[in-house]
Amino acid sequence: MSEPTILHRRRFLAGTAAGAIGMTSSARAQSPGADPVKPAPQKPDAKGLPGYIAWKDPDAFIVHSNQTVETKRGRAGSGVVTPVDRLFIRNNVNPPSDGIVADRNAWQVDIAGVAEPRTLTLAELKRLGLASVATVLQCSGNGRKYMQDALQPGQKIAGTPWTVGAAGCVIWTGVPLKAVVDALGGPAAGAKFVTGTGGEDLPDGLKPKDVIVERSVPISTLDTVLLAWEMNGEPLPLAHGGPLRMIVPGYSGVNNI
Repeated sequence: MSEPTILHRRRFLAGTAAGAIGMTSSARAQSPGADPVKPAPQKPDAKGLPGYIAWKDPDAFIVHSNQTVETKRGRAGSGVVTPVDRLFIRNNVNPPSDGIVADRNAWQVDIAGVAEPRTLTLAELKRLGLASVATVLQCSGNGRKYMQDALQPGQKIAGTPWTVGAAGCVIWTGVPLKAVVDALGGPAAGAKFVTGTGGEDLPDGLKPKDVIVERSVPISTLDTVLLAWEMNGEPLPLAHGGPLRMIVPGYSGVNNI
C-alpha cells in the first residue's frame, strides 16, 4: 500500500482533496510572494445569514451556526437540481476572503504519488479533460434531529440537529481525476485508496486532529472522481469549495473535501 496521498487546498475550508493513490496535492490561492489570504469577517448580515453566504436566498434556510446552514424543506424547489442559492452549507471552519477566488485559473495543485509528480494550475487542469456529473450532495448527519426521539430523557444528540435539509442535487463540472493521473503517468505502484484531506489553516486554539477531516475510498473510485470548478453551470463559489473541489459520487458529503 502506498502512503496516504493528499490533493488539498491550502487556506480554505472545503478545498479539493484527493490522495492515497498518490495524488497528494497542495493548492495555493496566490502566486509566490503574494500576501497571505486573511479570513473573511463572519458576522451575520442583516438577513441573518453569515456574511460569506449573504448572496443566498435568506428565506430558504435554517441557520444552525456559521458553518451549518440547512435548506428549509419547502424551499428546495421542485426540480431535480437544487439552485445554488438554496443549497445547504456544511463546513468545518470559516472561509478566507473572496480574494482566494480572484484569479481562479492561477490556483495551483501539487500532485505527487504518480509517475510524474508536478504542479498544475487550474488553467492546466482545464486542458486535461472535461466532464459533468449530477450527484446528491448530502451530509451524513442529515435527519439527525429525528434521532432525539430514540434517546432516553435527558440525553441529547451530538452534532447539528439537521432535519431533511442537509442535502441537494448538484451538477458538477470539472476534470476526471483519472485523466489527471493518467496524464502524469498513472498512480504509484501499490496504491489502494483515494484519500481526501482538508488543507485549511485552522484558527488559533484548535487542534488539527480535532477538526481536519480525512476520508479514503477504494482506488476503483478513481474512475468516477471529479476535480470540479463549476456547479450548476457557474464558477464554484467560495462557500462551496471554490475554486476547486474533489467530488466523489455515491459517497456522503464528507468525502467531497
